[in-house]
Amino acid sequence: DIPLLFENGVDWGLDAVIVTAVDEAEQRRRALARPGMSVEKLDAILARQMPQAEKIRRADHVIDTSGTIAETGEQVRALIEALQDKARTGR
Repeated sequence: DIPLLFENGVDWGLDAVIVTAVDEAEQRRRALARPGMSVEKLDAILARQMPQAEKIRRADHVIDTSGTIAETGEQVRALIEALQDKARTGR
């Protein structure tokens, strides 16, 4: 869990990078629903971040958070299982 992993250039020496992603409209809707958030604040935050498409391109794994929390949790569980299997078998 490293905020601005790619932006700060600390994405080296890792076994894998997992990125969570959601479409831009939903990302904005969720962020603007937070207490104290404004369009101006959100735009300033997003301006400091790498575009989501580039993060997805660089990631080893992507978790799509556009569904329900349960659906996201299932993706996480499946990824953990796959990574554990890979660690056990070496494949």
